[in-house]
Amino acid sequence: MQGMHHYGRVVSDLERSIAFYCGLLGFEIVVDEDLSGSEIDAQVQLAGTNMRTVMINRLPAGPMIELIGYRYPASPPRPAIAALNDIGNDHPCLLVDDIHEEYKRLSKAGVRFTCPPQHIDGGYFGGDWATFCFDPDGLTLELWQSDR
Repeated sequence: MQGMHHYGRVVSDLERSIAFYCGLLGFEIVVDEDLSGSEIDAQVQLAGTNMRTVMINRLPAGPMIELIGYRYPASPPRPAIAALNDIGNDHPCLLVDDIHEEYKRLSKAGVRFTCPPQHIDGGYFGGDWATFCFDPDGLTLELWQSDR
């Protein structure tokens, strides 16, 4: 293994998610492609797959977030929002310069958080700050500030 290439998320409304991740969080679109055919069908184990995938990033290189919108077969409705301790509930963690300002800015824009930024008092990450929030589909994101 060499490292992480990207983190994928299936979303219900690709344009809404692009507005959130790019417009609100400042990511940039790196790749925007339509995908279909036997190769994709084999990878996702679905027949007749037709999807749009948008890779976004905030860094000049490194792990991207892939936003995936299935045209066919359509994604089923998302079940009730999972609790943070549910198996399979994962999240990308975004580094921020000032977590308190980001919390204020995003809260004002209507982003839902679990709590205000929390100071990490001890352990390896002692001195850092963290909080969780949710994207338009209720998918979890973590914001992290480190002064290291």
